[in-house]
Amino acid sequence: MLLYNKCLSLNLNLLKRQISKMDSLRHFQTFAWCKPDWCYPSMGKETNELLRQCTDLPAVKLSDDVEEIIKKSKAFPIPFPIETVRLEKLQVRRSIEKLKRNIVSTYPLIHERVLLLMTHFLIYKREFGTSIDKLLYKEMTVPELIDRILKKRAITFMGRHDTYKLITGEEGHGGWETIGTLQQKPPLVLENCLSYDEMKLASMVYVSGYTECINDGERKNSGVVQEENAEEDAIIIGKLV
Repeated sequence: MLLYNKCLSLNLNLLKRQISKMDSLRHFQTFAWCKPDWCYPSMGKETNELLRQCTDLPAVKLSDDVEEIIKKSKAFPIPFPIETVRLEKLQVRRSIEKLKRNIVSTYPLIHERVLLLMTHFLIYKREFGTSIDKLLYKEMTVPELIDRILKKRAITFMGRHDTYKLITGEEGHGGWETIGTLQQKPPLVLENCLSYDEMKLASMVYVSGYTECINDGERKNSGVVQEENAEEDAIIIGKLV
């Protein structure tokens, strides 16, 4: 009887916890910002086709031409905040072979499950997106979506007011929530900028590669060259947002 009472008491406590969790869930569902999860498509024909396209990419010949990279860097339309870590300056202090290694080691880093999420995203946008969404994503592949995430992000995007700077040099704040809707207006249009939905995917896309350290990385190092305490080999992983 004592054992029965203990089991009954344990079951009642578990039931109370479950009821409490259900009450909490119902409470949160009353908030305007609480929305149900997307009903993701199953692994159907369209999903499988999008994933297959990820494996059918042609081989890419990587270029380690230092001078060509320097030329492209100089053509970048936004000024760099410092010059000491740019390839043109590093080639004076580093071996060309090491710089070439750094160049060809750079690549996107994405978990395989994110690829599946991207197929769901494309299928969802094709069916339920705005007319602007449907036009953009109609024939887009997952590799093309990744390419877009890498190329269409803002130069800066920060703060509670969504203060931004675009690759065109245009600056402002707010208005990002209209991208991809019929209310969008230049310069914040889906053709040229990532939408909020794409930013969620971008937060799971990284770029990794060997890099050169010019000092010990102290918080206020200001990009000043002080190589006596610098790491000789390092890998940097940057997250896209």
